[in-house]
Amino acid sequence: MGDRHIADSEVGVIQSLRHLGKGLDDAMAWTAQTIVQDITRRIRDGEWKRGEKLPTTNELAAYYEVHPNTINVAMKILIDRRTVEGRQGGGRFVP
Repeated sequence: MGDRHIADSEVGVIQSLRHLGKGLDDAMAWTAQTIVQDITRRIRDGEWKRGEKLPTTNELAAYYEVHPNTINVAMKILIDRRTVEGRQGGGRFVP
């Protein structure tokens, strides 16, 4: 992963992600950012519509072939950006 070109905006996201925990390395941040971009695209393209519940963390982890913690990092970004809405005990939805 070290050979990939990272755009300036992605570097900012990666740096801002580091506050989420000691275990977040560049590879996990890069993967989380890639997932954020894909989920954002999928919502924009209408795959998931307003009010629709997103797949569970484990379902997304299986789809993207990553650890559930990486999905949680991606969801934190999406919620912070208001691309996704988290409902306590109810899952994550397209607002």
